[in-house]
Amino acid sequence: MRHEFGIEEMHCTSCTQAVERALRSVEGVRSANVHLLTERATVEHDDRVTVERLIEAIADAGYRAHVV
Repeated sequence: MRHEFGIEEMHCTSCTQAVERALRSVEGVRSANVHLLTERATVEHDDRVTVERLIEAIADAGYRAHVV
């Protein structure tokens, strides 16, 4: 499965790396790519992962997210 999220409050490359680490730490995530300029994250994952869990992981890293 693939989902795209809008990410709020990112200001630098370190922010994108923090969001990517948080997403990749979720069991079942195959890949996570975060783009600072577009403020978007694209996540590839298996069926075990819920959208809510991905948003929670982003929130735990200190950012707000919504499904695009």
